[in-house]
Amino acid sequence: MLLERDGLLERLSGRLAEAAVGHGSLVLVAGEAGAGKTSLIRAFTDSLDDTALVLVGACDPLTTPRPLSPVRDFADQLPGLDLDRESIDVFSDVLDRVRHTKRPVVMVVEDIHWADAATLDFLRYMGRRVAESKAVIVCTYRDDEVTGSHPTRGVLGQLFPLRSTHRLEVPPLSIEAIRHLAADSAIEPEQLMRLTDGNAFFVTEVLAAGGGLPASVQDAVIARVGQLPDGARKVVDGVSVAPRSLEIPLAAAIAGVSLEEVDTAVGAGVLVEDGQSVRFRHELARAAVEESLPPARRLGLHLRMIEILQEQGSRDLARITHHAIRAGRGDLIVEYAPAAGDDAVRRGARREAVAFYRAALRYAHTLGTEPSARLRVKLATELRNLDRPEEAVAELEQAIADLRGIDHPRALAEALGQLQAALWYLRRYDEGWDAMNEALELLRADGPSETLGFNLYRVAHHHMLSRHAAPAFEAIAEARRVGEQVGSDTVRWLAGMMEGTIHIVVGDPDRGVALLEEAGAKAERDGNHAFASSAWGMLGTGGGEARRYEMAIQALERGIDVGLATDQDYTSRTTDPGSPASHSSRVAGTTRSPTPSSSPAPPCNGRGSRSS
Repeated sequence: MLLERDGLLERLSGRLAEAAVGHGSLVLVAGEAGAGKTSLIRAFTDSLDDTALVLVGACDPLTTPRPLSPVRDFADQLPGLDLDRESIDVFSDVLDRVRHTKRPVVMVVEDIHWADAATLDFLRYMGRRVAESKAVIVCTYRDDEVTGSHPTRGVLGQLFPLRSTHRLEVPPLSIEAIRHLAADSAIEPEQLMRLTDGNAFFVTEVLAAGGGLPASVQDAVIARVGQLPDGARKVVDGVSVAPRSLEIPLAAAIAGVSLEEVDTAVGAGVLVEDGQSVRFRHELARAAVEESLPPARRLGLHLRMIEILQEQGSRDLARITHHAIRAGRGDLIVEYAPAAGDDAVRRGARREAVAFYRAALRYAHTLGTEPSARLRVKLATELRNLDRPEEAVAELEQAIADLRGIDHPRALAEALGQLQAALWYLRRYDEGWDAMNEALELLRADGPSETLGFNLYRVAHHHMLSRHAAPAFEAIAEARRVGEQVGSDTVRWLAGMMEGTIHIVVGDPDRGVALLEEAGAKAERDGNHAFASSAWGMLGTGGGEARRYEMAIQALERGIDVGLATDQDYTSRTTDPGSPASHSSRVAGTTRSPTPSSSPAPPCNGRGSRSS
């Protein structure tokens, strides 16, 4: 029974009516855990007929979430949606579908407080463009958890000011509603209100336990589960170790019972049907059951889940890794977590990648020296992308110490190059030059490579910042030759862009402007938006140094336009003409102590990441 929610349902229906005529919106449904957000959205979607397409996905409370989990949930309802492409291509495909659909779309994304980085990017992309579509994107989140530096808070801050964004708050139940719900119970409504503060979940669970007041919600949930037959109770235990939901055949398999026992658990109201899966009515109830399990029982269920997923040949690396972590199985964590981290990087979920890599490195002794060192370099790359350079330096120093004990010069050089970038970011310039010089010595001895080209590009960049024209031009000329030798378009492009920047700052400004305009235009033609925004950013900040202010502002604005159009928030922020990052305030330094650049650091890995 849904009480005191008619006004919220009317507002949702109004948004859908507007979407039907091409005025889409993003609706953010906020409330504490157990407030009734999911029940509200389910009542809304259940009231719709076939005139609207309903897509439902949810974020996972996994140890490390699956990238783009909500999109994966409803991908089957969008025939031809290929999730193996670059994330921006997936986002664009979904947007195109909701713009050109014949009937309006209700896209539900539940629990965005658990969203991975790729899902947050998806919401940011869609939220900025939903106004000109036939979609209502409805997101639920726990507003009491999205505070401080929570990653979801930053995305909400960007979306709230938009006219197409609307916030609905699900309030606690009033004493009148509680009196209505408790009419047939021996529990005094006023006492129930004091215990629950009107939280809909607490109210319903306490009432469902029947007779007497449990000391806690966990007690209420466990008391209800305890009334089930043995087989159904085993099903509930099994589902409790699978965050969010579990496919019905898996629910039976992990419990070692028949499918009929799953029906019994659903019929008793402890679990609810969710398509081809079953789940707890509330996440709080699931967590209460899982935490109540004896340690050995809980461990056994996680291990059994891993066995089932492996037997099925599951490719859901995040899911397997979650259960391996919960079970403390180091061998399985080492097997699955690195690949899960790589997949998270491909999806743009960098925080999740860090968690996966760190999980594997807890068992570094079983990986071997070189594999663990390479994994530390990957971890450091993502830590730098998350603006955590101190942590990156610590991981790289450990990796370098390990690699010095084995004969693998290329791996050592790559780690030293990454260390240089992190050290210079921290203004530890002398140490950075030492690392770079050693990396160059190793790489030159090993022959031409993209890695050598990337490191020479960095050297040229920092010589330019120190106003040392000759070594800057010398380094970028060598980088260009290396790019030609190894056939690397990325190195050649970076060399051209940096040559233009050097000319603007310490050479021929006219030549520099021409080279940077050519680099930016080529990147736009090739569809490489990250490179394009970097080129315009370099032209803008370099043009400011050359006192060509009108041209500089135009270039910065173009870089911002490209960055915003493709959701490159870092580039957009660092190329903002009004931000400190874009002010031409560099001063000349020494060769060993360059001044940090005011221009955005261009990508060096060919994929638009700041990882090199």
